[in-house]
Parts: sequence; structure tokens; C-alpha cells
Amino acid sequence: MVSLFDVESALRDIRVSHAVQVGSIGVWVYDYFLVLSEEIELVWFSKWSLVKFIYLAARIVNPVHLACTVYLNHNVSANGKDCQLLFGLATFSGFVEGLLLCDAVMYLQVYAFSHCNKWIGMYLGLQFFLAVVTGVTLQAIVFKETIWFPLGIPGLHCVPINLNLDLFAAVFASSIPQWAILVGITIYIMFRKYRQLKSAVLNALLRDGLIYMYGMFAFCIATTVITYEAPQTLKFIIGIPKSVFLNILVSRLILHLRGAAREHTEQKSVGFRDPTKSFTGIHFAPRRPRAKTTDYSAGSGSTYVDDDSAIVL
Repeated sequence: MVSLFDVESALRDIRVSHAVQVGSIGVWVYDYFLVLSEEIELVWFSKWSLVKFIYLAARIVNPVHLACTVYLNHNVSANGKDCQLLFGLATFSGFVEGLLLCDAVMYLQVYAFSHCNKWIGMYLGLQFFLAVVTGVTLQAIVFKETIWFPLGIPGLHCVPINLNLDLFAAVFASSIPQWAILVGITIYIMFRKYRQLKSAVLNALLRDGLIYMYGMFAFCIATTVITYEAPQTLKFIIGIPKSVFLNILVSRLILHLRGAAREHTEQKSVGFRDPTKSFTGIHFAPRRPRAKTTDYSAGSGSTYVDDDSAIVL
């Protein structure tokens, strides 16, 4: 028997959760328009590359994920099957945006940072594949086993009545090792090859990339703890803030990198009427570059801005 106190407590938790969601969405909208002019200049009119595709796809998928999540929380006309479908759409769009798009940028960044090392690239590819398979499997099981009950209460309509906490927490807990490994690889390469290097492009790569990795590491730990310890009505409270955080950080990472590369291009483009037209992205040279146009040597590693490139950010 559900007491009046339980209902009041649940509604209070729901109001807190909704306030966090609205605030997070507001931050994303504000940041989107804040960097829109920079995005148009540095991304929209640049040459197509894998990272440009990921960037634009993440910008499109994120509002879809936010809309599905908000509709799931506020729609009071859905039946049990509708609730399950909305949960599936919100989960799937969040998975596509998070792991398949934004996280992929981090893997590409670490690979580029390793100077396109073959062995590191093979390991990163294997780790990314395992992360995708693990995430898909766990979320599919959670989606299939969860039964949703419509209560008809605004803000507390779609309620999971048999949510498997172990599987749900495992979705996030399984990401903790991969982020710890990515941070470790990045720090190792930084001290091994680039410790004495002074480059605006590399500084942007390290600063924004490590902030993203540290943030995702913290979010995964926090989400795992919340899943086990928080009340039922607060278990999803961190979903939208996490989505907003990773979308903003990835967009800022790419924009900062391209901005730093554009400044370098403008310095080297004396005589061009419009130096920005020669800018397409940040070029990381392959492991054995045939020609070096710009060499920032430091120890045993170098970063090049070169037309003969393996990755274009």
C-alpha cells in the first residue's frame, strides 16, 4: 500500500529532477547559440571529414534525445507500451549520441595524439568495439525486461516497476574502465612524446580532451552510485545533464582545435585574399610522414600540420 507520504516524497523528487532537466536544457540552448557563428565558420563550410560528420550528427541527435526524454517524463496519455517505446527511443538516441558519436571523437583524438600509432590504433578500435557491444547488449536486456506502468500523474506517469538495478548500473559501470584507460594512454603519450612541446593546437587538444575524459569518468561513477542509492524517482536525474555535458564538451573541443588551426593557417597564408578558405581542419600526419611542412619536435614525437594526413579534425 502506497502512503500519502510516499506520493508526496515522489512528487518532490520529480520536481527536483524536472528542475535539473530544464536547467540543463537551458544551458545547452544557450551554449548552442553562443558558439553558432563559430560553428558556421569552422564546421559548416569546411571540407567533409569523419569528425565533421560526427559533429553535425551529434548536434542533430542531441535535441532528439532531449525531446524524447522530456516527452517520456511529461506525457500523461501514454499506455504501458507507449512508455516502453518512449523509453527505448530516449535510450537509443542517447546511446547513439553518447557512445557512437561523441565518444568516438575521443577515440579518434587519442589515436591522433599517439601520432597514428598502429598498435595503439588497433587497441583503441578493439576497445571501442567492445564498448559498443557491451552497451548495446546491456541496454537491450534492460529495455526488454522492464515493464512500465502508467500512473496518470503529471511528472510521474511512466513508472518502471521491475527495473533491474544491476543491469542498469552495469550500463554505466562498464564505461568506467574504458575512460580510465583512455586517460592513462593520453597522459602516457603526453609525458613520453610531447612533454616539452609548446603548441596552441596541442594545448587545446589536451585541455579539452582531458576535461571531457575526466568529466565522463566522474559521470559514470556518479550514475552508478545514483542507480543503487537514489530513490526510484531520482535514478534518471543525471541522464540529461550528462547528455548536455558531453555534447557541449565535444563541440567545444572540435571548435577550439579548428580555431587554433585556423590561426596557424592565417599566419602561414600571407598573400591569400581570404586565409580561412585554405583551412579545412587539423591535420595529423601519419606515422611515417614523407614531408613535414610544420615541425614541432619534442623528444621522440612530433605534431605536423600537413596535407599528407591520416586524420582531419
